[in-house]
Amino acid sequence: GVYLSRSHATFDGGHVTNNRADDDGGGFRVYVSAVTIRNSEFINNSAADDGGGVKISHLRSVLEDCLIEGNSAGDKGGGLELDNDYSNVSRLTIRNNSASFGAGVHCSTAHQAHYIEDSRIEGNTASVCGGGVFLNEEHNPLTIRRTEIVGNHWVLGGGLCASQLPYVLQNTLFVDNEGEQAGGHIYQQNADASIDHSTFVGGAAEQGSTLQAEHLTDVQGIDMNPERGMIWQDYNRVSVTSSIIDRSRFGAA
Repeated sequence: GVYLSRSHATFDGGHVTNNRADDDGGGFRVYVSAVTIRNSEFINNSAADDGGGVKISHLRSVLEDCLIEGNSAGDKGGGLELDNDYSNVSRLTIRNNSASFGAGVHCSTAHQAHYIEDSRIEGNTASVCGGGVFLNEEHNPLTIRRTEIVGNHWVLGGGLCASQLPYVLQNTLFVDNEGEQAGGHIYQQNADASIDHSTFVGGAAEQGSTLQAEHLTDVQGIDMNPERGMIWQDYNRVSVTSSIIDRSRFGAA
């Protein structure tokens, strides 16, 4: 694939397909660089470790108007990984990728707040956690806004899995995500969340078909039945305002 280190560059209109890395960044690897990537496709690439399609780390880049499809990673970020990185992501289609954690997207250890916006994350499959998105280990929030997270899978957090990282959802649509054990749309542990003007349709899991939050203390702005669709426990803070939950399925996915 492509490897950029300590660079300033623009990558526009590229087609990166059928590449393999023995460690990270099967299709495109960006390290300590400020790169603009746009109007490009990353298809059927793989990495033994992280970032099957694209891995960006240790600075801020811009990724926009791209397709990331059919990529795989042995560990995290089958489609896209942002590691020790606070890049902004706009108008991406991320679909049919696979990994153990964060089959669509993995974000970790951002040193500043950043966002994913106006994107579609669809049909990705994780063997452990975060079929669509996996977030972990940082105090700076990721905002996901005006984004569709649809038909992702698997064991914990079919749509989104968050651990020790705060996140914000604004005007985001979750449809028919499945968590085999818990958190059909969202599973979170030791993570604070703000969910605003977002919609959850369908969703299935043994526990928490919409959202399972372990260690949760503060919930605002929504009427919940703990036996139908949402399970809330102790210690994190979650604020939910002006959102819709429709046709969640409690029980086996």
